Amino acid sequence: MKTILSSAVLALATVSLLPIEASALTLEATSASGIYQGSNGGEGGWTTTLYAMGDAGGSNAGHAGVGYVYFDLSGLASQGITSSADITSVTLKLYSKAQSVAGFMQSFTGSVSNSTFYVADADSLFNSSDTGDIWGNRPTAGGNFLTSETFIFEKPGATYVERWYSIDVTELVKFWYDNPSSNFGFYLYGPDAPSYGASAFVSSGANGPVLEVIPEPSSYVLFGAGAALFAFLRRRSTKKAALSV
Repeated sequence: MKTILSSAVLALATVSLLPIEASALTLEATSASGIYQGSNGGEGGWTTTLYAMGDAGGSNAGHAGVGYVYFDLSGLASQGITSSADITSVTLKLYSKAQSVAGFMQSFTGSVSNSTFYVADADSLFNSSDTGDIWGNRPTAGGNFLTSETFIFEKPGATYVERWYSIDVTELVKFWYDNPSSNFGFYLYGPDAPSYGASAFVSSGANGPVLEVIPEPSSYVLFGAGAALFAFLRRRSTKKAALSV
């Protein structure tokens, strides 16, 4: 027994002494939709394009659109993350949608070569199966988080540049992880003035929204050490069974 325990401790010590670089844990979006205002301020609907345009309507009635992205964080527990203290950083990654901005969209881009879009926490959940006044009942910014990014056009009034945008959302996701009932997802929107341009992102597939979570190294070591100990004891049990045959 003493030999077995000594070997097990040695196995754990070996794992702990290895230089550990915590790998990113990647979560795909549970749901992602664009929500747009109907013509003349109508009820609107939802689309697979994540727009980040003006969300106030008003003088832009019929030309407003926002994006909604939700991630279920519960799966992180199986990766050794038990609280926000186990998280080093979190990045929301969005991929710009390749499409022409001529015609309707050109009225928003005008002669600008870049735009601004905002990422906030949503104040409620969005269900694409809902009916009725979808625009009027849409989520809005929750007020707990807000950051802005620059969206790049290939050239004024032409096409969007296909690329990833990385947004630091560490503090918001940490808050959500410790307060799951507060997680209503992300809300994307842009300036209300059309001359500032309109941003658009892919909502699903290989380039759909993802969260990249970097665990704290200590959490990663403990999780790996536990797995190593389990594997070691299993090998011992297998060898013992083979010898007794």
